[in-house]
Amino acid sequence: MMSMNLKSTAVLCALFFKGIAVNAQIDSSITVENKRTFFNTNLNYEITVPSNWICTVGKANEYILYSGPRIDSGYFRNDGSFAITVEQLSRAMTNEEAMDMSLKNIKSITSMTNFKMLEHKNILINENSFLYINYQGTVSGIVFSSMQFYLVKNEKLFTLGGTIPSETFGKYKELYYTIAASFKLK
Repeated sequence: MMSMNLKSTAVLCALFFKGIAVNAQIDSSITVENKRTFFNTNLNYEITVPSNWICTVGKANEYILYSGPRIDSGYFRNDGSFAITVEQLSRAMTNEEAMDMSLKNIKSITSMTNFKMLEHKNILINENSFLYINYQGTVSGIVFSSMQFYLVKNEKLFTLGGTIPSETFGKYKELYYTIAASFKLK
């Protein structure tokens, strides 16, 4: 099975999405047609996930995690998870500079090896220009794939995405992209 202590997607996302979710609490949510939209008035965003997903704020407000139903199977405790971190930057940055800083931190925190960038492009989501990346790397012998969306707005870095073992990446890629496309800043 696994030779490391990372048994839940929440822990994986915390490692790959290390940040400070400034005032991370979720104020409300509504469910319509098998979709659930969460609203955060402090961070001024909304995001839509499948209706059976839940939202939790990570330890020490480091991230906000949206997770699918509990399955306790293999590497995962939940069927899919998508994280958001929000960091207050010390200076103005481009999306590219923020991504470089984030990846440097991820590689050092996780001791990632065999890093390779699979996709790297700018995309427009609800009138906001995101830097989208998809990369792979090995941590403790497990090959992971990650989809991340970077947006710097008013010296805050919003990082959205999911990180999962590469063998199951195809199952989540379209869903993760759909969740990111629902992200709206107010």
